[in-house]
Formats: sequence, C-alpha cells, structure tokens
Amino acid sequence: MKELTEKLLGLSKSQMDLETEIKTMEAESKAKRKDLDALISSIADIMDELDVDEFKFKDGTKVSIKAAYYPTIKSNDFYDWMDDNDQGALIKRKVETKYDKEQDKEIQVLLQSMTDLGLTYDVSKTIHAQTLKSWARKALEAGDDIPESVEIFVKKQSKITDKK
Repeated sequence: MKELTEKLLGLSKSQMDLETEIKTMEAESKAKRKDLDALISSIADIMDELDVDEFKFKDGTKVSIKAAYYPTIKSNDFYDWMDDNDQGALIKRKVETKYDKEQDKEIQVLLQSMTDLGLTYDVSKTIHAQTLKSWARKALEAGDDIPESVEIFVKKQSKITDKK
C-alpha cells in the first residue's frame, strides 16, 4: 500500500511539473511570436525605405515582402454595400431556423412550400457537443443502453491542485 501511495505521489508531482512546464513554454511561445512580428515589421519598414519588394543578398538569401489581408466585417451594412456594388455574388446566403420535435409538421409544410417555389434547402440535425457529453455521462453512469450509432470514448483524467 505504501509503495503505491508513494508512486501516486511521484506521478502526481510529475504531472504538476509537466503542466507548469507547458504553461511556461506557451508563454514563451507567445513572447517569441511578438518578437517575430516586431522583426517582420522592422524588415518591412526598411524595405519600404529602400522602395523594394524583394532583396537578394550575395549569399543567395532572398527577402521579399507581400501584403496579407485580414478583413473583419463590423456591420451588416457591408452586405448591402456589396450588393449595391455588384459584389453580391460573393455573399453566401442561408436561412436557418431552430425548432423542436413538436413542430415537425409545420416544418414539413414549410419545406414543401420551399420545394414548390423551386428553392433548394438542407435539413440537418445537431446536438451541441456539451449537451451530448452530458447525455453520455448520465447514460453511462445510469447503466442505460447506448445505441450502436454513437461511440463513447471514456478517458480517465487526473487533475492536481497545488497546495498553495
């Protein structure tokens, strides 16, 4: 018994050490990313001053600069602007509704109307990941039958809280 508890203590300490090491490495990685971004910005600034998009050194090293674009849509007015400026084809339009099982009949009428109008549509069913996880835990803990159409992987995990 004592041997197992000592082994458990050792493994627990190893887990805590690894978790701390990973957190440190993640923080270092973020800092390195900031350093890299600053270097890239400095290189771009110098190349702008030189008024060049590409530079080759005598040893064959080549440095080139190109723009990267990261747009963020801040307002739905943008979609109107796209439509008004002959760019509306870029917009993927989607109609979605949420309904309960009790509303199946009304949905069937709606789908038939869409078909009659020549509209195509997709019907899908989803269960939020956390809801499914909760259902699986409760079903397994209660000993309920689990259908073959779902696979449940159970992994035991340890969590160690430092004594601080």
